[in-house]
Amino acid sequence: MQPASQKELSARIPALDGIRSILMLLLMFFHFWQQDWIATPSLALGPFYINGYLIAALGFLGVEVLCVLSGFLLYLPLAGGKTMRPGEFFLKRFVRVYPSYLLALLVCALLPLSPFTSLKEWLFQLGGHLLCLNLHPAFLFDRFNGVFWFVSLELCFTLLFPLLVPAMRKAPTLTLLGCALACILFRAWMLRLSDETRIWQNQLPAMLDCFVAGMFTAHVAHLCRELPRRFGSAVFFAGAMLFGYVFIAIGFHLGQNIGGTSGTQYYQSLYRPLTTLAGCLMIGGAALAPEPFQRVLGCRPLGFIAMISYNLFLWHQWLSVKIKFWIWGFTPGMLPDEYAALHPGWQVWHMLASFALSILLATLATFLVERPLIRLLQRRKARRTSEEAVSSSL
Repeated sequence: MQPASQKELSARIPALDGIRSILMLLLMFFHFWQQDWIATPSLALGPFYINGYLIAALGFLGVEVLCVLSGFLLYLPLAGGKTMRPGEFFLKRFVRVYPSYLLALLVCALLPLSPFTSLKEWLFQLGGHLLCLNLHPAFLFDRFNGVFWFVSLELCFTLLFPLLVPAMRKAPTLTLLGCALACILFRAWMLRLSDETRIWQNQLPAMLDCFVAGMFTAHVAHLCRELPRRFGSAVFFAGAMLFGYVFIAIGFHLGQNIGGTSGTQYYQSLYRPLTTLAGCLMIGGAALAPEPFQRVLGCRPLGFIAMISYNLFLWHQWLSVKIKFWIWGFTPGMLPDEYAALHPGWQVWHMLASFALSILLATLATFLVERPLIRLLQRRKARRTSEEAVSSSL
């Protein structure tokens, strides 16, 4: 595969699989660490000190780059001139996203993370999740699965995407700047109201600029497709360095509690433009990078993680919470450090079990549910194309 030498960049780009996999593993480690508080090793390099705590505690930043990647991949074929067919687009996205989500939702509804006080409350939550309304504050503390809000975020962006395409094609820079300004103002408004409104920092009105920035990156990558390949590698590493800076900066703020203001979401919102820019540089640079770079980031292990990444995202947090109770017998209110005093080393085993079982379950869901449905859709599309070709030749 020669991603950077082709005139079109709409084919699969191996390096983007690697980026998706690394971000997914980073997010998984963050969610598993939230359950077991495993000690993270630090690294001293001369005068520089890298605190391993940052890697665990700030893994959620990968979600914003995943939003950029989603916008990039959806718009990349259209940046190359492909015609937008809303009906076909919605069907493809529905088959890709909803069936796996529905399977996970039904299992998590039968085995929720915390008990419900009444059947009415359970039905209310289930109905809201079925309709993907769980961006509303009523679902703030999701007792089915803590990651389901992101599925609703993706589906809401899917509904807006056909409306954003004409604007991006006609005035890409103006569309990006207008959306970024609106989102920054919305986030600032939410932060000024109260602590309770900070959850909106991770909902669509506050994250739309991440998706649109991904669309803009696809537009720029298409324009730059004839540049020397080393240009892509340089851009990627610049983005990776910027992403590392955001990690360190947010970690410093949270550690120092500067200005008396605490709260992860506050600093996440404050640095979101830089996080988004870092994601754009990494993704755009990877798409234009040379073949050796593609082989490294697109290696088979990372490619496999990318293949099952959606189901991995759906199942990993719920499964990590459940095995903590099923295998190690945690009771509500028990702190991981208290348990570690009685059972040394359990955190390592919990982390390993969470990764292994999540990958196993995601693999089964991908190959038994997701991929068969996608193949069915592809056969349906091929049959319809063939019928149209026959009818046009008559």
